[in-house]
Amino acid sequence: MTKLCFVLIAFQADHTLESCIRSVQPFGPIVAAEGPVEFWRARGYTESTDRTNDILDEYHVPTIHGQWSEKVEEANAAISLVPDDTDYIWCVDADEFWKADDIRAVIDLLETAPVDSMSFKATSFYGGFDRVMTGFEAKFEVHRIQRYTPGALFSSHRPPTLLAPDGKPWRNHRHVNHETTDEMGWSMFHYSYVFPSQMRMKADYYAAMGGNIADYFNSVYVPWVTGDSDERYRIETLHNGVHNWQPVRRGPCWTERFTGEHPAEIAAAMPVLLDRFNAEVAGL
Repeated sequence: MTKLCFVLIAFQADHTLESCIRSVQPFGPIVAAEGPVEFWRARGYTESTDRTNDILDEYHVPTIHGQWSEKVEEANAAISLVPDDTDYIWCVDADEFWKADDIRAVIDLLETAPVDSMSFKATSFYGGFDRVMTGFEAKFEVHRIQRYTPGALFSSHRPPTLLAPDGKPWRNHRHVNHETTDEMGWSMFHYSYVFPSQMRMKADYYAAMGGNIADYFNSVYVPWVTGDSDERYRIETLHNGVHNWQPVRRGPCWTERFTGEHPAEIAAAMPVLLDRFNAEVAGL
């Protein structure tokens, strides 16, 4: 039987962390690293100050706590906890979800086909739970599953990359890409652009890398999430969508209404998630 291990890095991640853990726990162990990278250390953080650590403790997730220069070092701290008998690691962020039936179907494929690596497209929610991002964001290849050998380390975080014994990324071997998994109906549900507090930190972090819309949180996200339909259309027209990267860098990324169903753990937590979202929006 194929053995998965879910590898998680977390910092200020309590928005959907509990639901994320509950969604993947039935399918394999989870290991985690928690703490700030250098960008947040320079701003005074030494650990998460929200409920992230309480949640990791409550669900007995083996976790290394620390401070790192960047996310690849943090991911390697987490992967050091992966059991040796693991066949595949599945990278997961606290705001990423798959439907349970899709995870089962993925496991079936891994057990019956020669696969070394898998990637997915994302259904990324923006400014709430009713609209998703199209264009660049919807077409992006998200690398998440790779074959594991004991002692393996990530060579990069963007994208997460484990190397095969020949020194090449596993995705250069028997890779099932995001177009194929999309045709199979499998999607990663991504809730990283939902909450104001979450979006403010994301905007600050990525702005330091360059290529982002100036003062993105205040100039795009806040007026969009607090505006009516006319204001939202004006903002999307101005920026050829809503993504934080400058339009010239990433192409169009407009929003459209979400017409599907949320993964079960998100649906179950929706009353609590909406209360938090509405409270945060009201406080802008």
